[in-house]
Amino acid sequence: RALTIPRTRWFLVGMTLAATGLTVFAQQVALRGQVVALDSSVYLMEARALSHFALGTPIPEPHLPFSGRFLFEGPDGRMYGVFPPGFPLFLAPFVKLGAPLLAGPVTAALLVIAQYVLGRSMTRDEAAIRLSIVMTLPSFARAFETADLLSHAFVAVLSSLAVAAALRLGRAPRAWMAAGMGAAVGWVFSARLLDGLVLGGVVSAVTLHLAWKRRVPAKLLAIAALCALPFVGLLAAHQHAATGSYTTPTQSAYFVRSDWPPTCHRLGFGKDVGCSVEHPNDRAAFGKDGYDLSDALRVVRSRAEALGADLFGAGAVALLGFALIVRRRAPSYAVVGAYVVGLTLLYGLFYYGNAPGFGARHLFPVAPFLYLLVARGVATLGSGTDAASLSRMRGAVALGILGVALLGHFERWRRAARDLSAVQAERGDLRRAAEAQGITRGLVLTSDMYQYLAAFDPVLDGPDRVLAVNDGAGAVELRRAHPGIPTYVFSQGSLRPVELPPPAPGLSIE
Repeated sequence: RALTIPRTRWFLVGMTLAATGLTVFAQQVALRGQVVALDSSVYLMEARALSHFALGTPIPEPHLPFSGRFLFEGPDGRMYGVFPPGFPLFLAPFVKLGAPLLAGPVTAALLVIAQYVLGRSMTRDEAAIRLSIVMTLPSFARAFETADLLSHAFVAVLSSLAVAAALRLGRAPRAWMAAGMGAAVGWVFSARLLDGLVLGGVVSAVTLHLAWKRRVPAKLLAIAALCALPFVGLLAAHQHAATGSYTTPTQSAYFVRSDWPPTCHRLGFGKDVGCSVEHPNDRAAFGKDGYDLSDALRVVRSRAEALGADLFGAGAVALLGFALIVRRRAPSYAVVGAYVVGLTLLYGLFYYGNAPGFGARHLFPVAPFLYLLVARGVATLGSGTDAASLSRMRGAVALGILGVALLGHFERWRRAARDLSAVQAERGDLRRAAEAQGITRGLVLTSDMYQYLAAFDPVLDGPDRVLAVNDGAGAVELRRAHPGIPTYVFSQGSLRPVELPPPAPGLSIE
């Protein structure tokens, strides 16, 4: 009853403010105003290139080796990250504004709106839709996914909107809706390839069925396909620039150069799956027969259990949503369930499991769908004619689920915030420190590869401010190439000037 009192507008405003507030809290308290994952650093590096309308980052002279993972030099001599360009495209405007972390709260706000839109396409039960949104707030995983600028939460937004549009097309076929659906599917595919394949399969099955039933004109499907093409074209252009081939994924090219066996990162089964450098423990766990079905089922089970704990504080709560699918057999629930199950099972073909601190982040795009299934399951519990008794019982179950979430997530918030804050205390935002101290000219050295990648932008810095890794190699060449500029070393969140002797004339060969 309390959930239905506020008007929809004010409820969404309140939930959006709460979600963005939790993301900002995670950013500033747990992450200390900086990204933590290597993936996030590389995403920012790619976004900086796109903010200059380029697909790759120029490598400044002298050409020093990059020791960071997930980077490789393309045939044009520029540096490329392994990740597809879809999510960096979203980050690029925030990078251009000089506020990349603002993308996190914006994503958190969009998640609330997208989940509400998806809920309205599935049911008219306003209380259930609102309950599903309230359920999201205790989750540390949700705050962390948006705070650290990872692509999974962004994909969750687009996936929710795409499926919502597919479900609504049968009731109200509109050209703008088909265009938005196609753009969302294309953008997801250009951001996360496997997620895009699963989403495209589910959306195509729904829309083709509607077209076969003559409830959706074929021209709307053509509009959707045309609106997906620009994002697919961006992906192809990025792959061609980085690998020399329109169809070779950047991940494939990277692992051929950096790990063993060269096909170790491919999807599927076999003795050649599993990277001996990046994930040696996972590869060793497969045994002599390599990655097989039993290993895949173990990964799927592990991810599903972690996902339930990530979202609800207890994995068993998620089963309530699947009980609803079996009981009600409504087409919209079947579509939502197909996306959840399809993404979970297909990610079993990707051997890597759950990372400590990150949880089941590869499955986070299904979060809005699971929240809605569980909330709708609560709203349909019980039967009989005593409406007041049913309402009280459902309210008690809803409060129980929220209580489990608060208890289950409390320790996660406390432990993760403490541990991440300790890690981030040893790091710092290199670009922010340079700008705060007014350093527009100088050789800036840091030992933190992650923050270096997040800040690296030779186009913005120009020839007079050079960011480099202080790893003991190449400092002489840098001093020789830039003899007239001061040198700074990044330490404990600030830059301090250092005096280095002038390099001897000539050429050093190491």
